[in-house]
Amino acid sequence: MIKIYMRYNDSTHTHYYNEFEKIKRVPKIGEFFIDGIATEVHLLEKDCEQDNDDIYKYDCYAIKTINENNGDEESVNVHVCASYPAEYDYDQYAEDINKKLFEAFRESEILKNCEDVSDFLDVIYEISKWEGGSNAEYCEMIYKIFGIEKLNEILKEYNYFYDEASGNLDYIA
Repeated sequence: MIKIYMRYNDSTHTHYYNEFEKIKRVPKIGEFFIDGIATEVHLLEKDCEQDNDDIYKYDCYAIKTINENNGDEESVNVHVCASYPAEYDYDQYAEDINKKLFEAFRESEILKNCEDVSDFLDVIYEISKWEGGSNAEYCEMIYKIFGIEKLNEILKEYNYFYDEASGNLDYIA
């Protein structure tokens, strides 16, 4: 669980916090989620003032589920959840992913003079004229240079995939 500051009521001088269940991936409508089928997913606005800078990385949702397996009655539940997008989660594995990418592509003609991961990154940045950005943008750069198959094969080991159509880095369902 994570406690997130949601809003302040000026008239009552009250601060409102919610406890959110941490999740990796937000379900799509119709997918099974926790105790039933997700029927509604609503993004919740959080206050711009937070106690902890890491809170800004979370997206907050109210997710409504229906479970029709309770005899003749259907139960409806609403879960408040905080999703830590793959974009940020990726950082903890970036070094290992880069090593695997280097090993996978090191026989490539453009990497013939690379001795290590640092050289690999220098060549990639030079080819793409990349000056930094998001992890999804980095994956897009790798995809454009080397193709999608090997990139996603390596990302899959960490439960991620890069969607070239949307340009998003996401968790595998």
